[in-house]
Amino acid sequence: MTQLGPLQGVKTACFRLYFLHEGWVVNRTYVARSPELKLLADRMKYREEQRQAAHASKVQLEKTQARLEGGVGTQGLMIRSVRLSDSYRPGVPAVTTTDPKPATVDSVVDELASIVVLCNKADANAQRANVDLQNALQQQQRTLQTMSNVSKMLHDTAMAIIRKIG
Repeated sequence: MTQLGPLQGVKTACFRLYFLHEGWVVNRTYVARSPELKLLADRMKYREEQRQAAHASKVQLEKTQARLEGGVGTQGLMIRSVRLSDSYRPGVPAVTTTDPKPATVDSVVDELASIVVLCNKADANAQRANVDLQNALQQQQRTLQTMSNVSKMLHDTAMAIIRKIG
């Protein structure tokens, strides 16, 4: 086993301390931001589920309306009203439906009017959730870029000190 000189030992200690600190800071930044990013991603998924359900219901109602207006195969047609949860809460369904009720031209027209409003609301909510997630990701990217710049300055300073020691 070779013995390190006093200056070589100082250099090695400086490098170890620098890399340990840099790794810890980067790790803490990711750990601190992860729950927030997961929440925003879950919220975006929730809102997208609502948007898809509202649009699927609209398509189904339009098909039912066409069948009723055509008068063919209308016996026993039923419709369900779709309800969207107002706010994101883990474990709470994004979409609920009412019990089926007989489909009449008037009930389908009324339901279509309400589903159009729901589609617009769901589209806006999904868009807002997407923008919130993008903003959080951009903020994390800016934080990591700043940390990278600070890390480079620390590395350059450590190298300058080591060169003066050596």
